[in-house]
Amino acid sequence: MQNRSSGPTEVFYRLMDIPDAEKSLYLKRLEQEQPSLYQQVLPLISEVSSEQLTSLLGFHAQQATESELNLTDTLVDKYYISHELGRGGMGIVYAASRADRTFEQDLAVKFIQPSLSHILGEHALFQEAQLLAHLNHPCIAKVFDGGVYQESVYIVMERVEGETLSLYLQNRSCSEKQRLNLFKEICSAIEHAHQKQVLHADLKPENILIDPFGSPKILDFNLTQKVKQPTPNQSSDASILTAYSKAYASPEQVAGHFLTQQSDIYSLGKVLALIFDSSSNLDINLIVEKATNHDPYRRYASVSELRQDIVRILECRPISLREKQPLYSLSKLLKRRPVQS
Repeated sequence: MQNRSSGPTEVFYRLMDIPDAEKSLYLKRLEQEQPSLYQQVLPLISEVSSEQLTSLLGFHAQQATESELNLTDTLVDKYYISHELGRGGMGIVYAASRADRTFEQDLAVKFIQPSLSHILGEHALFQEAQLLAHLNHPCIAKVFDGGVYQESVYIVMERVEGETLSLYLQNRSCSEKQRLNLFKEICSAIEHAHQKQVLHADLKPENILIDPFGSPKILDFNLTQKVKQPTPNQSSDASILTAYSKAYASPEQVAGHFLTQQSDIYSLGKVLALIFDSSSNLDINLIVEKATNHDPYRRYASVSELRQDIVRILECRPISLREKQPLYSLSKLLKRRPVQS
Protein backbone atom coordinates (compact mmCIF):
# COMPACT_ATOMS: atom_id res chain seq x y z
CA MET A 1 0.00 0.00 0.00
CA GLN A 2 1.06 3.62 -0.57
CA ASN A 3 3.12 5.72 1.79
CA ARG A 4 1.09 7.37 4.55
CA SER A 5 2.11 10.82 3.27
CA SER A 6 0.51 10.28 -0.14
CA GLY A 7 -2.25 12.70 -1.10
CA PRO A 8 -5.51 11.85 -2.94
CA THR A 9 -4.19 12.99 -6.33
CA GLU A 10 -1.07 10.85 -6.04
CA VAL A 11 -3.15 7.83 -4.98
CA PHE A 12 -5.50 8.46 -7.91
CA TYR A 13 -2.64 8.37 -10.42
CA ARG A 14 -1.19 5.29 -8.77
CA LEU A 15 -4.58 3.62 -9.13
CA MET A 16 -4.57 4.44 -12.83
CA ASP A 17 -1.22 2.71 -13.21
CA ILE A 18 -2.37 -0.71 -12.00
CA PRO A 19 -4.31 -3.29 -14.10
CA ASP A 20 -8.12 -3.06 -14.03
CA ALA A 21 -8.32 -6.47 -12.35
CA GLU A 22 -6.36 -5.15 -9.36
CA LYS A 23 -8.14 -1.80 -8.94
CA SER A 24 -10.97 -3.17 -6.80
CA LEU A 25 -8.58 -4.91 -4.38
CA TYR A 26 -6.43 -1.77 -4.16
CA LEU A 27 -9.44 0.38 -3.27
CA LYS A 28 -10.69 -2.13 -0.72
CA ARG A 29 -7.34 -2.12 1.06
CA LEU A 30 -7.25 1.68 0.92
CA GLU A 31 -10.73 1.88 2.49
CA GLN A 32 -9.67 -0.44 5.32
CA GLU A 33 -6.26 1.09 6.02
CA GLN A 34 -6.87 4.79 5.30
CA PRO A 35 -10.64 5.49 5.24
CA SER A 36 -10.20 9.29 5.23
CA LEU A 37 -7.92 9.18 2.19
CA TYR A 38 -10.29 6.72 0.51
CA GLN A 39 -13.15 9.24 0.82
CA GLN A 40 -10.98 11.93 -0.79
CA VAL A 41 -10.06 9.70 -3.74
CA LEU A 42 -13.65 8.61 -4.53
CA PRO A 43 -14.73 11.93 -6.16
CA LEU A 44 -11.74 11.75 -8.53
CA ILE A 45 -12.59 8.18 -9.53
CA SER A 46 -16.22 9.04 -10.20
CA GLU A 47 -15.21 11.66 -12.77
CA VAL A 48 -13.75 9.22 -15.28
CA SER A 49 -14.49 5.73 -16.52
CA SER A 50 -11.83 3.01 -16.66
CA GLU A 51 -11.55 3.33 -20.44
CA GLN A 52 -11.02 7.09 -20.17
CA LEU A 53 -8.36 6.63 -17.50
CA THR A 54 -6.38 4.39 -19.83
CA SER A 55 -6.73 6.95 -22.60
CA LEU A 56 -5.60 9.80 -20.36
CA LEU A 57 -2.49 7.91 -19.39
CA GLY A 58 -1.49 7.92 -23.02
CA PHE A 59 -1.03 4.21 -23.56
CA HIS A 60 -3.78 4.47 -26.16
CA ALA A 61 -3.07 8.02 -27.30
CA GLN A 62 -4.72 7.45 -30.66
CA GLN A 63 -7.76 5.67 -29.22
CA ALA A 64 -11.02 7.40 -30.07
CA THR A 65 -12.55 9.56 -27.36
CA GLU A 66 -15.51 7.91 -25.66
CA SER A 67 -17.40 11.19 -25.51
CA GLU A 68 -20.73 11.29 -27.32
CA LEU A 69 -20.25 14.99 -28.03
CA ASN A 70 -21.04 15.76 -31.67
CA LEU A 71 -20.74 19.43 -32.63
CA THR A 72 -20.98 19.14 -36.41
CA ASP A 73 -22.91 22.10 -37.87
CA THR A 74 -23.01 23.87 -34.50
CA LEU A 75 -22.51 27.51 -33.59
CA VAL A 76 -20.11 27.84 -30.65
CA ASP A 77 -19.68 31.44 -29.54
CA LYS A 78 -18.52 33.27 -32.69
CA TYR A 79 -17.33 30.12 -34.46
CA TYR A 80 -19.21 27.88 -36.85
CA ILE A 81 -18.19 24.25 -36.36
CA SER A 82 -18.40 22.40 -39.68
CA HIS A 83 -16.97 18.86 -39.39
CA GLU A 84 -14.72 16.65 -37.31
CA LEU A 85 -11.02 16.54 -38.17
CA GLY A 86 -9.87 13.94 -35.66
CA ARG A 87 -10.01 12.71 -32.08
CA GLY A 88 -7.69 11.28 -29.48
CA GLY A 89 -7.17 10.80 -25.78
CA MET A 90 -7.52 14.50 -24.90
CA GLY A 91 -10.51 15.45 -27.02
CA ILE A 92 -11.97 16.12 -30.45
CA VAL A 93 -10.79 18.57 -33.13
CA TYR A 94 -13.25 20.20 -35.55
CA ALA A 95 -12.86 22.36 -38.62
CA ALA A 96 -14.35 25.80 -38.05
CA SER A 97 -14.67 29.34 -39.37
CA ARG A 98 -15.71 32.72 -38.02
CA ALA A 99 -19.52 32.77 -37.97
CA ASP A 100 -19.72 36.54 -38.44
CA ARG A 101 -17.52 36.31 -41.56
CA THR A 102 -15.49 39.33 -40.35
CA PHE A 103 -12.33 37.39 -41.04
CA GLU A 104 -11.92 34.66 -43.61
CA GLN A 105 -9.93 32.12 -41.62
CA ASP A 106 -9.63 28.37 -41.76
CA LEU A 107 -9.63 27.36 -38.11
CA ALA A 108 -9.43 24.22 -36.01
CA VAL A 109 -11.22 24.05 -32.66
CA LYS A 110 -10.10 21.50 -30.11
CA PHE A 111 -12.64 20.51 -27.44
CA ILE A 112 -10.94 19.06 -24.36
CA GLN A 113 -12.73 16.13 -22.73
CA PRO A 114 -15.00 17.32 -19.88
CA SER A 115 -13.35 14.73 -17.61
CA LEU A 116 -10.04 16.57 -18.00
CA SER A 117 -11.69 19.88 -17.12
CA HIS A 118 -13.19 18.31 -14.01
CA ILE A 119 -9.90 16.83 -12.81
CA LEU A 120 -7.51 19.64 -13.73
CA GLY A 121 -9.95 22.54 -13.52
CA GLU A 122 -10.99 24.92 -16.29
CA HIS A 123 -8.76 27.68 -14.92
CA ALA A 124 -5.64 25.49 -15.10
CA LEU A 125 -6.40 24.49 -18.69
CA PHE A 126 -6.96 28.14 -19.65
CA GLN A 127 -3.64 29.11 -18.11
CA GLU A 128 -1.88 26.50 -20.22
CA ALA A 129 -3.78 27.57 -23.35
CA GLN A 130 -2.83 31.22 -22.74
CA LEU A 131 0.83 30.20 -22.66
CA LEU A 132 0.36 28.64 -26.09
CA ALA A 133 -1.20 31.85 -27.38
CA HIS A 134 2.10 33.61 -26.62
CA LEU A 135 3.99 31.37 -29.03
CA ASN A 136 4.74 33.01 -32.35
CA HIS A 137 6.80 30.81 -34.64
CA PRO A 138 6.20 29.88 -38.30
CA CYS A 139 6.55 26.17 -37.45
CA ILE A 140 4.02 26.19 -34.58
CA ALA A 141 0.27 26.18 -35.22
CA LYS A 142 -1.00 29.49 -33.84
CA VAL A 143 -3.52 29.58 -30.97
CA PHE A 144 -6.06 32.43 -31.32
CA ASP A 145 -8.82 32.03 -28.76
CA GLY A 146 -10.51 29.78 -26.21
CA GLY A 147 -13.69 29.29 -24.21
CA VAL A 148 -16.02 26.77 -22.57
CA TYR A 149 -18.91 24.98 -24.25
CA GLN A 150 -21.02 22.27 -22.59
CA GLU A 151 -18.38 21.72 -19.88
CA SER A 152 -15.62 21.33 -22.47
CA VAL A 153 -12.77 23.80 -22.59
CA TYR A 154 -12.09 24.61 -26.23
CA ILE A 155 -9.09 26.12 -27.98
CA VAL A 156 -9.27 27.89 -31.35
CA MET A 157 -6.20 27.32 -33.51
CA GLU A 158 -4.81 27.78 -36.97
CA ARG A 159 -5.95 24.93 -39.23
CA VAL A 160 -2.99 23.26 -40.89
CA GLU A 161 -3.30 21.33 -44.12
CA GLY A 162 -0.66 18.70 -44.66
CA GLU A 163 0.64 15.21 -43.98
CA THR A 164 1.98 13.80 -40.75
CA LEU A 165 5.75 13.54 -40.61
CA SER A 166 5.65 9.75 -41.03
CA LEU A 167 3.46 9.90 -44.14
CA TYR A 168 5.53 12.70 -45.61
CA LEU A 169 8.72 10.65 -45.30
CA GLN A 170 7.03 7.53 -46.68
CA ASN A 171 5.67 9.34 -49.72
CA ARG A 172 8.86 11.15 -50.70
CA SER A 173 12.47 10.35 -51.35
CA CYS A 174 14.19 13.02 -49.27
CA SER A 175 17.94 13.58 -49.32
CA GLU A 176 19.96 13.64 -46.11
CA LYS A 177 20.24 17.41 -46.40
CA GLN A 178 16.47 17.80 -46.75
CA ARG A 179 15.86 15.60 -43.72
CA LEU A 180 18.41 17.52 -41.65
CA ASN A 181 16.84 20.85 -42.60
CA LEU A 182 13.39 19.52 -41.73
CA PHE A 183 14.56 18.40 -38.30
CA LYS A 184 16.41 21.68 -37.78
CA GLU A 185 13.11 23.57 -38.27
CA ILE A 186 11.35 21.27 -35.81
CA CYS A 187 14.10 21.98 -33.27
CA SER A 188 13.78 25.70 -33.90
CA ALA A 189 10.06 25.57 -33.08
CA ILE A 190 10.57 23.67 -29.82
CA GLU A 191 13.47 25.97 -28.94
CA HIS A 192 11.11 28.96 -29.30
CA ALA A 193 8.52 27.27 -27.08
CA HIS A 194 11.13 26.59 -24.39
CA GLN A 195 12.19 30.24 -24.47
CA LYS A 196 8.56 31.05 -23.58
CA GLN A 197 8.60 28.46 -20.76
CA VAL A 198 6.32 26.08 -22.66
CA LEU A 199 7.00 22.37 -23.00
CA HIS A 200 5.41 20.33 -25.74
CA ALA A 201 5.31 17.12 -23.65
CA ASP A 202 3.76 15.00 -26.41
CA LEU A 203 6.08 15.40 -29.38
CA LYS A 204 5.60 12.59 -31.90
CA PRO A 205 5.22 12.23 -35.71
CA GLU A 206 1.42 12.54 -35.51
CA ASN A 207 1.80 15.99 -33.94
CA ILE A 208 4.14 17.22 -36.67
CA LEU A 209 2.38 18.09 -39.92
CA ILE A 210 4.30 18.96 -43.07
CA ASP A 211 2.49 21.62 -45.09
CA PRO A 212 2.29 21.73 -48.91
CA PHE A 213 5.49 23.82 -48.96
CA GLY A 214 7.47 21.18 -47.08
CA SER A 215 7.61 23.12 -43.80
CA PRO A 216 6.77 21.48 -40.47
CA LYS A 217 3.97 22.65 -38.19
CA ILE A 218 3.98 21.54 -34.55
CA LEU A 219 0.53 20.78 -33.13
CA ASP A 220 -1.11 19.55 -29.93
CA PHE A 221 1.01 20.83 -27.09
CA ASN A 222 0.09 18.79 -24.04
CA LEU A 223 -2.01 21.03 -21.79
CA THR A 224 -1.97 18.56 -18.90
CA GLN A 225 1.74 19.01 -18.17
CA LYS A 226 3.40 21.54 -15.89
CA VAL A 227 6.48 23.48 -16.89
CA LYS A 228 7.50 24.39 -13.33
CA GLN A 229 9.68 22.36 -11.00
CA PRO A 230 8.14 20.83 -7.87
CA THR A 231 8.54 22.79 -4.66
CA PRO A 232 10.66 21.24 -1.88
CA ASN A 233 7.54 20.09 0.01
CA GLN A 234 5.77 18.77 -3.05
CA SER A 235 5.80 15.20 -4.28
CA SER A 236 7.61 14.77 -7.60
CA ASP A 237 4.49 13.36 -9.23
CA ALA A 238 1.77 15.33 -7.48
CA SER A 239 -0.82 17.30 -9.43
CA ILE A 240 0.11 15.84 -12.79
CA LEU A 241 -2.13 13.98 -15.18
CA THR A 242 -0.20 12.36 -17.97
CA ALA A 243 -1.35 12.18 -21.58
CA TYR A 244 1.36 11.14 -23.98
CA SER A 245 2.52 8.65 -26.58
CA LYS A 246 4.65 6.09 -24.77
CA ALA A 247 6.85 5.37 -27.82
CA TYR A 248 8.17 8.95 -27.83
CA ALA A 249 7.84 9.90 -24.16
CA SER A 250 10.90 10.22 -21.95
CA PRO A 251 11.46 7.73 -19.10
CA GLU A 252 10.73 10.45 -16.54
CA GLN A 253 7.43 11.25 -18.23
CA VAL A 254 6.40 7.60 -18.22
CA ALA A 255 7.32 7.52 -14.52
CA GLY A 256 4.99 10.48 -13.89
CA HIS A 257 7.65 12.93 -12.76
CA PHE A 258 7.70 16.68 -13.34
CA LEU A 259 9.12 17.45 -16.75
CA THR A 260 11.95 19.68 -17.92
CA GLN A 261 13.21 20.67 -21.36
CA GLN A 262 15.21 17.43 -21.40
CA SER A 263 11.96 15.49 -21.79
CA ASP A 264 11.22 17.28 -25.07
CA ILE A 265 14.86 16.73 -26.10
CA TYR A 266 14.36 12.99 -25.58
CA SER A 267 11.27 13.08 -27.84
CA LEU A 268 13.19 15.08 -30.44
CA GLY A 269 15.88 12.39 -30.41
CA LYS A 270 13.21 9.76 -31.08
CA VAL A 271 11.84 11.88 -33.94
CA LEU A 272 15.35 12.25 -35.39
CA ALA A 273 15.74 8.45 -35.23
CA LEU A 274 12.50 8.11 -37.21
CA ILE A 275 13.60 10.66 -39.82
CA PHE A 276 16.91 8.79 -40.29
CA ASP A 277 15.73 5.22 -39.88
CA SER A 278 18.76 2.87 -39.96
CA SER A 279 21.13 5.70 -40.80
CA SER A 280 24.77 4.88 -41.54
CA ASN A 281 25.84 8.43 -40.58
CA LEU A 282 27.76 8.09 -37.31
CA ASP A 283 27.26 11.74 -36.40
CA ILE A 284 23.48 11.41 -36.61
CA ASN A 285 23.50 8.18 -34.62
CA LEU A 286 25.61 9.78 -31.88
CA ILE A 287 23.23 12.75 -31.71
CA VAL A 288 20.25 10.39 -31.35
CA GLU A 289 22.10 8.43 -28.67
CA LYS A 290 22.86 11.56 -26.62
CA ALA A 291 19.38 13.08 -26.99
CA THR A 292 17.66 9.85 -25.92
CA ASN A 293 19.92 8.97 -23.00
CA HIS A 294 17.91 7.47 -20.14
CA ASP A 295 19.49 9.97 -17.75
CA PRO A 296 18.14 13.50 -18.44
CA TYR A 297 21.42 15.06 -17.26
CA ARG A 298 23.34 13.19 -19.96
CA ARG A 299 21.18 14.59 -22.76
CA TYR A 300 21.76 17.91 -24.51
CA ALA A 301 21.43 20.78 -22.05
CA SER A 302 19.07 22.60 -24.44
CA VAL A 303 17.35 22.22 -27.79
CA SER A 304 19.67 24.96 -29.03
CA GLU A 305 22.68 22.69 -28.47
CA LEU A 306 20.95 19.85 -30.30
CA ARG A 307 20.00 22.11 -33.21
CA GLN A 308 23.55 23.46 -33.44
CA ASP A 309 24.93 19.94 -33.90
CA ILE A 310 22.48 19.45 -36.78
CA VAL A 311 23.70 22.73 -38.29
CA ARG A 312 27.29 21.50 -37.95
CA ILE A 313 26.48 18.42 -40.01
CA LEU A 314 24.86 20.60 -42.66
CA GLU A 315 27.92 22.86 -42.72
CA CYS A 316 30.31 19.90 -42.73
CA ARG A 317 31.78 20.87 -39.37
CA PRO A 318 32.64 18.65 -36.38
CA ILE A 319 29.69 17.97 -34.09
CA SER A 320 30.18 18.81 -30.41
CA LEU A 321 30.36 15.13 -29.46
CA ARG A 322 33.45 14.51 -31.62
CA GLU A 323 35.19 17.86 -31.88
CA LYS A 324 38.17 16.61 -29.83
CA GLN A 325 38.96 13.91 -32.41
CA PRO A 326 41.79 15.36 -34.60
CA LEU A 327 41.45 13.05 -37.61
CA TYR A 328 37.67 13.48 -37.66
CA SER A 329 37.99 17.28 -37.47
CA LEU A 330 40.56 17.20 -40.27
CA SER A 331 38.24 15.13 -42.46
CA LYS A 332 35.50 17.72 -41.98
CA LEU A 333 37.91 20.52 -42.87
CA LEU A 334 38.95 18.72 -46.06
CA LYS A 335 35.32 18.29 -47.07
CA ARG A 336 34.69 21.99 -46.55
CA ARG A 337 37.87 23.02 -48.32
CA PRO A 338 38.95 20.25 -50.64
CA VAL A 339 42.62 20.29 -51.69
CA GLN A 340 43.01 21.44 -55.27
CA SER A 341 45.03 19.07 -57.43
